[in-house]
Amino acid sequence: MKRIPIILVFLTLLLVSTTVWGALPTSSLKVFAVAPDGTVLEATLGLKTTPGNGTVWSSVSGPLVGTATQSTEKIAVKVAKNYSPDVENFDYFFSIDSEASVVDGPSAGSAMALLVVSSLRDQKIPTNVGLTGTITNTGEVGPVGGVFEKAKEASKNGIKLFLIPQGESKQVVKLPDGVKNINLPEYALKEWGMKVVETRTLDDVLTYAFTNIDTIDINQTTPAETPAYIPPKISTNPVVSPMHELNTKFIEQTREIMKQAQAALNQTLLDDDGLIEVLSRTLDESEKTVNEAELLTQNGYEYSAGNYTFLSKVNAYFVHDVAEDPELIDLESDALLEKVTELETVVEKQQKILDKTVPIEGVEWYIAAQQRLTWAQLEIAKLKDTPTIIVVTEDAIHAQAVERVQNYEFAKSWHESSQEFYDIALRMSTKGLKTQSPFVDYYADFVKNAQNGLEIISTAEGEDAQRRLDAAVLDQAGLRHLSAAMNSASALALINATLVQNDSNADIRQKLEETIESLDEKMNAQLTRYAWARLYLDHAKYYLNSANYYANNNQGAAAASNLSSGLSLALLAENTYEVIKDVDDYYASLPASRFTILENGGTGLPVSTTSGSSNGVGNGGVIPLSIGENGEGSIVVQAGQNEIPVTGILLAVALFLGVVLIAASLTRRGKNVLETPLESVSLSPAPTRESNGFTLYRVDQLEAQLMAARQGLRHAEHQYTQGGVSQTAYGEMTKHYQNQIRTITKDLRAANSELRKERAKKHATPTPEKSTLLDNPLSPRETKSKKITKKWPPKKKASATKKTKK
Repeated sequence: MKRIPIILVFLTLLLVSTTVWGALPTSSLKVFAVAPDGTVLEATLGLKTTPGNGTVWSSVSGPLVGTATQSTEKIAVKVAKNYSPDVENFDYFFSIDSEASVVDGPSAGSAMALLVVSSLRDQKIPTNVGLTGTITNTGEVGPVGGVFEKAKEASKNGIKLFLIPQGESKQVVKLPDGVKNINLPEYALKEWGMKVVETRTLDDVLTYAFTNIDTIDINQTTPAETPAYIPPKISTNPVVSPMHELNTKFIEQTREIMKQAQAALNQTLLDDDGLIEVLSRTLDESEKTVNEAELLTQNGYEYSAGNYTFLSKVNAYFVHDVAEDPELIDLESDALLEKVTELETVVEKQQKILDKTVPIEGVEWYIAAQQRLTWAQLEIAKLKDTPTIIVVTEDAIHAQAVERVQNYEFAKSWHESSQEFYDIALRMSTKGLKTQSPFVDYYADFVKNAQNGLEIISTAEGEDAQRRLDAAVLDQAGLRHLSAAMNSASALALINATLVQNDSNADIRQKLEETIESLDEKMNAQLTRYAWARLYLDHAKYYLNSANYYANNNQGAAAASNLSSGLSLALLAENTYEVIKDVDDYYASLPASRFTILENGGTGLPVSTTSGSSNGVGNGGVIPLSIGENGEGSIVVQAGQNEIPVTGILLAVALFLGVVLIAASLTRRGKNVLETPLESVSLSPAPTRESNGFTLYRVDQLEAQLMAARQGLRHAEHQYTQGGVSQTAYGEMTKHYQNQIRTITKDLRAANSELRKERAKKHATPTPEKSTLLDNPLSPRETKSKKITKKWPPKKKASATKKTKK
């Protein structure tokens, strides 16, 4: 199921605060393992600590310890840093006393972490406490196999409290009277007299391990709560004020949708009481979430407020639509497909509007609008595919049907956000430019390196990065290079954050603090730009403060989780800043004549995105085509308030440049619109090679040729699919246009290179190319440690003084 990145993670767990005066020299704990033949082995996990520098050692005197277990030992020590400042003052010697000849695997991770933290706190673990579960870098307890068998063996060895990973209470086991589904905590207490408790994080483990077992109620096993972190109010840069206005608007809209959803639920024809209860709870959660969003926007955390509101709206839409039309969750019904088709139509309409122009002053809001529209397009494409049911059970089918409706609601809400962001972009802008071709090669390394990075992290870790990378590829195919650059750059940021988090030697707190400090310094030099980078960075700061709060309350897992989330946002802010800076620098280097005045822009008032009128955008020297949203309309150039017919210009330019301009027949009510007489326009003479404007003219000329060649290729494909040409003719046409495109692209790169040299002599800003952002392209495959160690993008030579990385 598609998930939006979680903005706030409030873990309500309380640990016993203990002042660390030293460390236990030795400690041990019983652990249990299931052998390949199904037998369960008891082992003693031991830990010896001595003064040192944080080195981790594995015993070689007992069973052979595998690499997975050795890695888990290192993770356990790393996690302990969230609970004690003294971790690096000791060395750690792990030992495993077992009858097995080889010990390997991560299932004792939570036990190892418990040993390390309790030793540093000078706490002895009760001998009647046992546990199983993996451990992550951020202190989450993960699932393992053989839970029932391990619990049973533990009960035979004097264990009275056995801790298991969350979600492992339901077990399918073979009992004397047959195969049964059991609730392990209830079964263990009744049959063995042992209490079994689920744990989600190391915080839970530390709480229960030192709690009087007699006081633990297996039916109510939620530890005492620590008050959630309340973020202080912050002052925000005025450049992010459009998001505040939008959040206020969306909060009001979401509450109205929730009212409509509740009304639909009260009158629903659903006859599934369980589903009705789920919908009701979903609506309750939406109300809580939108209230939190309101608090966040009042305190200045606009990005987080926006995400909370977005999630609330998606859930409210879901409840409303399912309650109103239960057939949406019937995979055999066409009800959902009909809604998806309707949404696809309005998304395509919105895409045509965005394709008309790039609003220059509001370009980052324009990019944000295109990103979300592309995400919606990706989701629509998936929803239009016939669903594949892998596990044919009633529950599986039901879950898949619900997931598809939720994904539809995400796509619908992304489309709505895209409209709002584009309105903001237009309100901020007075000039526009149609072409995005100068950025065609700008992000190639971002895509390649993100693809490489995704191969060395798990599918779950890379889910959001994969979505952004898929969007970049789709944007690239649609020649929407600005959004492609941002999507691929943000994917790379999330991948880098994951790789740092997975590096047991990385100091996430230090990395987060350094990134925040460095980016603050860069953006403070230009207070009127970088809205989205500031939105991300503000919440990265929130996460850092939240991590400090939970660390002070001995909730190490909560602190680690907040640090990880903060790092993701900080690196996202950094890459967003770098892309927008390069985009701004490029547009600043262009002469005013390259831009077209936006008739509806710069008003400071909402601009409707449903209008079919042209914005009269320039195209980098190429004559723009203004076509209505439905694909119909006349071809015009717009100058101020006057529309000038340009059929003659198109024909004259085609002859002058020596290219064949293949134009699709645009008709309205059967009448050809390419009827404007040549006498209605005039052409300026081309500059000579010796004149100052020749290279710029050459760039524009080549861009026009490239556009014509690509149009010819698309037209040939259209003719072939419609049966207008034979396969042989289509092959020849395709080869012709592909050769043209390769030759023109090569010449265009050379012309751009010459243009940059000319501008460098005049101290002007160069046109963007990938080397301006990636002097040392990130290459996950080339790093020996299989992790990305370089920051993307590298700090530029003109940036502030670099800080030493640990």
